[in-house]
Amino acid sequence: MAVTQIIEGIGIGFCFQPGMIVLLANSRKEDRAVATSLRNFSRTVGGAVGLAAFSAVLNNILLSNIPNTIAPQKALQFTTTEGLSDSERNAIIDAYMKGIHVIMCLGCPLISCCLLSSFFIKDVALEGRKEGPAEDVETGNINRVDAHAVDIEKTS
Repeated sequence: MAVTQIIEGIGIGFCFQPGMIVLLANSRKEDRAVATSLRNFSRTVGGAVGLAAFSAVLNNILLSNIPNTIAPQKALQFTTTEGLSDSERNAIIDAYMKGIHVIMCLGCPLISCCLLSSFFIKDVALEGRKEGPAEDVETGNINRVDAHAVDIEKTS
């Protein structure tokens, strides 16, 4: 299970940040805030849909794997072992573990696809930051920043 979590962590790390950089590099400067917001919104909606789907999978597997002697409500609201015999507790834990195993078997290939797709992202550099003249409040001088940020010239 630790190996799958390592693969998942690498896939997430290689997918989310490069995607943001690609988005910023390929959008106009005035559209970057909207593009970033849309990306974050889409990521949040995707997380919510994924959570709902995997929760449904977990609950269905849990309900289909608990013995008939255990009430489904007792298994679905399993937060403490109070009031459960050892055999009931073990049966509920085994059913949960089967559900988590299925979720990992479904999620790991999806995250692996994210990892693999990150290798196909082309390198596109962001434009350098270009600033116009800014007035120095204290001295009244105007500072001009070179486009390559090599030196600063002061003009009167």
